[in-house]
Amino acid sequence: MSYMNESGKAVTAWLDWLKLTVADLLVVVDDVALPMGQVRLRPEGSAGGHNGLKSIESHLGTDRFARLRCGWTRCLRAGRWNAGCFPVSVRRRKRRSGG
Repeated sequence: MSYMNESGKAVTAWLDWLKLTVADLLVVVDDVALPMGQVRLRPEGSAGGHNGLKSIESHLGTDRFARLRCGWTRCLRAGRWNAGCFPVSVRRRKRRSGG
């Protein structure tokens, strides 16, 4: 197991173990900038601020791998982030309320 920000370690380990190349790779990531249910498939590209993708690019030494970005919420409204919609915030609220 690894944290998302260090996912490059896990991805390179899996590619090595399965004897796959970067051409065989499809990385699926969450993207809070995309509306819920919207997806964006690209054959290559930048990390776009996603720390997990930055880690993968760093460990692979390339940004030439497919990525599927999946929108999961509408956290950006009127140019402001709604911190209450992030999963960590939800878990904290549940712990405080005994849920």
